[in-house]
Amino acid sequence: MKNIRKTPIFLIFIFLFSSCVKYVDFEQIEDLTVEPVFTSSLVYFTLDQVTFFDRINSVEVITPISKTSKFLSLNSSFVKNNLIKLELEFEISNQFDRDFTINVEFLDDNNTRTHRFNTFNVDANNLNYAQKEVINIINNQLFLSSTKIRVSVQLSPSNNGAVINPNVVKNLVFKTAGTFFLKL
Repeated sequence: MKNIRKTPIFLIFIFLFSSCVKYVDFEQIEDLTVEPVFTSSLVYFTLDQVTFFDRINSVEVITPISKTSKFLSLNSSFVKNNLIKLELEFEISNQFDRDFTINVEFLDDNNTRTHRFNTFNVDANNLNYAQKEVINIINNQLFLSSTKIRVSVQLSPSNNGAVINPNVVKNLVFKTAGTFFLKL
């Protein structure tokens, strides 16, 4: 019985003294870079057929419809000081039988443009329009003063002269999310 009790202690003793030790290089920490990434929803809205139709005069609205949202992601000085790039993913669902042009721009507190993307041309009945845009901060420091996002949507003229029917439900759904790449 005594041998059975001594055996586990003996095995533990052998294991401890026969295990290997590897040298740890603590200078490797100098090469370590931490690059956190987070994704956030930025803008979401739905426009219906009535948005593009003036019921009083029975005509289509041909001027761009603009939506401006606050861009709160850069309110944090931590994000501002460490942002490397921003990837924006746009998803647009167009149920209309008409094309749309969409402009997206970032503004500062004085409504001065800090960044603008090329115009998006969304074809008629395209329910899965997707676009990815990247803003590299090193090339555009002015972007860091952005506090708003303005999206302008314009209905393209009809090829056959048809006018939108305000009684037939159609929607244009606009969604965007941003992936922020930071460096510490």
